[in-house]
Amino acid sequence: MKIRSHRIQLFLLQVAVIALKIPFLTLGFGPEEDAWGHVYNIIEIFEQGHYIVSRLPGHPAYEALMFLLFPLIEFPFIINVLSALAAAFAIREFYRIAVFIGIKRPVLWTLAFALMPAFFLGSTYAIDYSFTIWLILLSTRMLLKRRYVSAGLAIGLATAFRITSLAMLLPAVLYLYMQKSRFRNYLLILLSSAAVSLVFYTPAIHQYGIGFFDYHKPPGPGFLKAFYKLTFGAIGIMGVAGCILLVINVAKNSIGQVVIGLKNPFSIYLLSGLMLFVLSYLMLPEKSAFAIPIYTFLFLILGTFENKGYQDYGLAMMCISLFAFGIQFIHPFRGANPLSYSISVQSADQEIQFSPHVGLYFSELQKRKNKLKYANAAYETLAGMPPSQTAVITGWWYAQLKTMEWLRDEELPVKLVYYVNEKELEELVRQGYQFRHLEDLHEVNDRLKNTNIQLRSEPITISYDEQ
Repeated sequence: MKIRSHRIQLFLLQVAVIALKIPFLTLGFGPEEDAWGHVYNIIEIFEQGHYIVSRLPGHPAYEALMFLLFPLIEFPFIINVLSALAAAFAIREFYRIAVFIGIKRPVLWTLAFALMPAFFLGSTYAIDYSFTIWLILLSTRMLLKRRYVSAGLAIGLATAFRITSLAMLLPAVLYLYMQKSRFRNYLLILLSSAAVSLVFYTPAIHQYGIGFFDYHKPPGPGFLKAFYKLTFGAIGIMGVAGCILLVINVAKNSIGQVVIGLKNPFSIYLLSGLMLFVLSYLMLPEKSAFAIPIYTFLFLILGTFENKGYQDYGLAMMCISLFAFGIQFIHPFRGANPLSYSISVQSADQEIQFSPHVGLYFSELQKRKNKLKYANAAYETLAGMPPSQTAVITGWWYAQLKTMEWLRDEELPVKLVYYVNEKELEELVRQGYQFRHLEDLHEVNDRLKNTNIQLRSEPITISYDEQ
């Protein structure tokens, strides 16, 4: 009877979380240029008739999904709903693992996972984050149930969504070793995961050769920004406080249980997975969503210990973190709007606001509305310009504007460019192009491509109602 009650609670939790996501699902393909990049990548594939990687080393499973959904790209809501549904499956897998390993209060721990800001917000647009963590959790449960082929297939498919997932083979091998598993089981998980990964990455290898195994390397965000994204940006201020409280509580109850717990094969599996994804984040500390696997494993680790005393307080803090005590980046078209009763500070020419009464849920919703409003206004401005030999540097707006151009079935009177290196710059000048740019993207171009385009480009003023 208790199990049935928990399953009903889990189902209601999944439905409630999806309902909370609905306001985000209607706002285009999302706030990231990578999300719009996935969509425009499929448009390019259809127009050019051959495989084009979205961004090295590629996300072939998500690219394949988008390819199949190509007729529906006029309806972003449908594409975004799939991410929300994948997150619902991930929530179910987290719960089933929590029950399997004997975590007390599995529904509350699952709620904390479901409302983790990075995971919640990362599952509301056209990106692979929720698919990847769902498959990582599925592979984990299959490993616990000794279904090694299924575990390997899930790891392979997770890798096809995001290549860093292949690292989960190491925790799996460590788990098998501590379980004194037969050699046959090592082969089953390794070969099945390798086979699936190879099938999905074959088009990229065929198209780009060994050079496909590369990745985007933007300039480092700096220590403070990287630390923020890993901590407050990923789980919120209250989430960080809740995690710290739970860690202190575990240590307070018994250091002995920590030592005993670390001898458990599954604890080693979780801890090694956590450490691998921490290392992955440190190599590319670009987005808070990259920390999703880190906190997923951390929650499972903390849940396995006796958490007498402060557990309910820590869980409650993690559950409400999405809705209160938020830190917002204030910007008229790439951030949230300024709020009353908040504390504002300036950091590197950016306004940062701390708002106890507003969490990441609300500020992210406002940010997405602002970005969509600006993109629409920018498109209308560009469409209204007279035809000319003008190249417009659009940077992170490029994929969104190109997608809008394709969806509206019209050709803009100017040439949109992403960023240009010195060779591309000189070639465009030779062809008679003049340069203009959106916001301060000429400065970004010079910093990224080591050019000196600031002396050649003029800004384009985008007028729109900021209210």
